Amino acid sequence: MDKVRSWLVVGFLALITVFLGYLAITQFSGNKECSDTVLLTKVKMIEQQKIFEPLMSNYIASAYEDTSIERIAEQQLIAEESQITALQVITTQNNLIYELLSACK
Repeated sequence: MDKVRSWLVVGFLALITVFLGYLAITQFSGNKECSDTVLLTKVKMIEQQKIFEPLMSNYIASAYEDTSIERIAEQQLIAEESQITALQVITTQNNLIYELLSACK
């Protein structure tokens, strides 16, 4: 249950980050000074989002489909490593949003 809850939190944070990025991009896309920054931010955020799907696939394959893993502790370690990677992606997206906001004041 704790694994599901932690992945729900990570997923919720990812959705919030995507939503905030979308709001920031739409707010500044009409500003000519910011158009290059907005375009670059869009591309970077799309690249970051592409990391999540393989991350989840790798997590499920490693934690549940790998027959060599027999202990719960190993599954928990794989889950924590995957969550740390997901949180790093979210941090990168947050930094992109902050860069966009600071460039388009």
